[in-house]
Amino acid sequence: MRLAPALALSAFACLACGGTPLRPLPRVKAPVGTAEAPVAAPDEGPPPLSATTVAHLPWAEGDGVIVARRGRSGVIVEARSGRLWTYAFDASVAATEVPLLGGAAAPGGTGARDAGPWPAEATSLTARPVKDGYLVAWAQGDPSRPEIAARALDATGAPVGEARVLGALGGGLRWLDVLPHAAGALLVVEASREGARELLVAAWPPAGAAAPVEVARDVAAWHAVATDGGAAFVYVERGRATDKAVAPRGPARGAGAAAERTVRVLLREVDPGGVARPAVDVAAGPDLVPDVQVAALATGYLVAWTQGSDEPSVRVATVARGGGVEVAAHAPLPRLGEQALVSLVASGDGARGLVVWEDLAAPRRPREFRLNVLSPQGELVAGAEAVVELDALGDPDAANAVPHVVPNGAGFLALTLAPLELAGSEPAASRRSAPHFVHFAPRLAIEASEPVRLPNVAGGGLPYLTRAEQCDGALCTALCTTQSDPAPLWVVELARRTSPWRVPARILPPTQAPYAERLSTLATVEGLATDVGAGGASRGGLVGWLGRPDANGLTTLGTRIVAADGTAGAASVLAPKALAAGGLGVAPVGGEGQAPKTGTGKRATAALAWAAVNESAPQVFVGLVADDGSKLTQKVLTYRRRPAKGVKDDGVSWVDLAPDGRGGYVAAWVDGRDGDTEVYAARLDAELNRRGSERRVTSAPGDASEVRVLVLGDRVFLAWGDAREDPSGGSADIYLAQLEGDALTPTGPERALVRSAAHSRTPSFAASSVGPLLAWIEEPRDGSAPSSARIDRLDELGRARGDVDTVAAADAVTAIALGCVGTVCRGVVARGGATERVIEVFVLPASQAGVGPRKPVWTLGGPLDELVPLSPDLAAVAFVDRERVRRLGLRW
Repeated sequence: MRLAPALALSAFACLACGGTPLRPLPRVKAPVGTAEAPVAAPDEGPPPLSATTVAHLPWAEGDGVIVARRGRSGVIVEARSGRLWTYAFDASVAATEVPLLGGAAAPGGTGARDAGPWPAEATSLTARPVKDGYLVAWAQGDPSRPEIAARALDATGAPVGEARVLGALGGGLRWLDVLPHAAGALLVVEASREGARELLVAAWPPAGAAAPVEVARDVAAWHAVATDGGAAFVYVERGRATDKAVAPRGPARGAGAAAERTVRVLLREVDPGGVARPAVDVAAGPDLVPDVQVAALATGYLVAWTQGSDEPSVRVATVARGGGVEVAAHAPLPRLGEQALVSLVASGDGARGLVVWEDLAAPRRPREFRLNVLSPQGELVAGAEAVVELDALGDPDAANAVPHVVPNGAGFLALTLAPLELAGSEPAASRRSAPHFVHFAPRLAIEASEPVRLPNVAGGGLPYLTRAEQCDGALCTALCTTQSDPAPLWVVELARRTSPWRVPARILPPTQAPYAERLSTLATVEGLATDVGAGGASRGGLVGWLGRPDANGLTTLGTRIVAADGTAGAASVLAPKALAAGGLGVAPVGGEGQAPKTGTGKRATAALAWAAVNESAPQVFVGLVADDGSKLTQKVLTYRRRPAKGVKDDGVSWVDLAPDGRGGYVAAWVDGRDGDTEVYAARLDAELNRRGSERRVTSAPGDASEVRVLVLGDRVFLAWGDAREDPSGGSADIYLAQLEGDALTPTGPERALVRSAAHSRTPSFAASSVGPLLAWIEEPRDGSAPSSARIDRLDELGRARGDVDTVAAADAVTAIALGCVGTVCRGVVARGGATERVIEVFVLPASQAGVGPRKPVWTLGGPLDELVPLSPDLAAVAFVDRERVRRLGLRW
């Protein structure tokens, strides 16, 4: 097999992560237009790391080269000219000659040992340290049914005995590696037979006529670790196929898009003789992502994988030595974002595990990978959390890169890519990305970190490739090459020492309120959802949504009951032909545990208002939903007639609904029955019967929009966007009206809350014990400034209490929601550009001007233009994130 050094180095990793080797850290490139990016002068940092050249590799594509090592010593195996050549090295001792692989000075190159023949058709060369020597393995013969062969080497690279053929495969080879254990090794084989992937092992040293033994068949992904008693394999078994395609999320190794067949996670132990114990069922599920990992602790095994489609999360289970699930599959990590498992590592002392994961819903630059320490029971260790950054500065070769993490005694070592910067310095306009290492203590305190820099290498000492990091006791090393021909192969010591370079990692402090505690997906809506509504108490409530309209303006109204902890019930379709332009209003039932007279015995949990066509005209509909999500009742609220021919009717839009505190509700909507959109309102009793006539609130030119309703005692407050001052341009101001009594009698004329040249939109109410608060978004029409949010406080009579608060940011504020408990109110805002939104929270008093400091709690990767409180205490908000209706829980 002919491999360039870059490809050969990629095989230096830990064993077989699902059939695909871990990638090497990408090569370091100079920015376009510069021959060499500026780096810190030598006197600005410590000297380069201690490194020793152990070989020179021909840079042009040459014969296969593989390295097996123990810390600073090891053996290089080269397949060339029909022979295997080995080169032993010890980087702790100065070499008198550095071998040149592929050299012509002597057969096999300077310092080479002849390790036997290399068959012409051989492929998949691999080598590992085994006991006191090394084991080399390869495949040979017919590629459709190859044989697996191996031979032992002593500590100097000299062959021990003859090469042995360990049997033939029944299909093509996909992966071959050596898994060392205390008594020898297991050769691990992934083969492809009849379109299925099978996993096999063969014992070394072989006993008699050895042959690979099947461990699993029809696997979607797998991972293996060595143990004192042989090895443990965890794999995902493909189940019954369906028509639904599943694409794995995150850096799933060895898995591409597949039919929805990955349904079971299994663990199987194999003893040193290659005998497999019965498989242990760890977990099952149709939405299981094939990215499974296993770590062997002193007390048993940790198994981790990603599960879920709309809101994937990392799941963990524990399995005892000898078989049996001890702790069932659970999700120990903070339930935020779209979690993707990166790796699972056991500490060197076997006392703890480390899970590395990434949130795919919150893209960041640099990329951020979370590290969490796990107990032997698979639970989070409190206060042991860190972040490792990876920033390749736009290098396309780093698109799929992830930090590499290996055990470092009781702690861990991470290798990642980051800009070469001195701590505390301003980022330079022209920077280079360099491999950095970080030493972590057992609870993830950062002990040391610096970039990998080589002595006597131009360009700041940066290597071209860095790979194969490993720790042996307190000594951690890696392999590096530079871009020259021949290319030196360095063994570099990743030392613990004081360094002035910026650390591409940080410890996460204990989470303090306020913070986001769970982000969940309630529905995936084809196309952008047009509206979302929510209503409930702190115990939970109901979220509803409208999807993208069809050519007739019709869409589906979906609902879902959500508990206080974010757990959602089944999604339901309340109205299959709702009018998308009608909007949606959701309100909690007017009385705790109210049971409408439906004869079902079920309790109502929420009321909804929406628009649909009835008797050839748009109408406002209302309905009640039970606490199990089923629809209890549905009624038509309005009796709008079909417009006469030639008469303009703009239909019904911006429907809203609020409880009146007496068991009933007040509905409000924008109605275009008279050729101009005006605000209407109506009272309803507990069973959604209309009490009295509907009330037309406005009579003015220009469009009204986005009406919102709040009821406090006997007073009904309405707020909406009104373009009466700009009927042709459509620039709106926020208007306010007050109604009272069963007849909804206006207490005075409606009035503009604040007149401005900007377009004012999306008003929202919050009820405090001293009066309502009203928030909205201001968008300058001339683009002179980014949009901002405004907050006004009203007394119980609807009069302004003081100055209007402004919530502004360097980028646009696109949405705001408020909630109050007594005289203390809370706020949530979304800010950002078209591709990213940052959600921030703050606290403000209800009775006087002033907004507290804002704290970012989450980042989303798409637009967000409306936040809807799910409960009065703002314990959760609902919103549309791209094509998903989502709930974000907040801990105050």
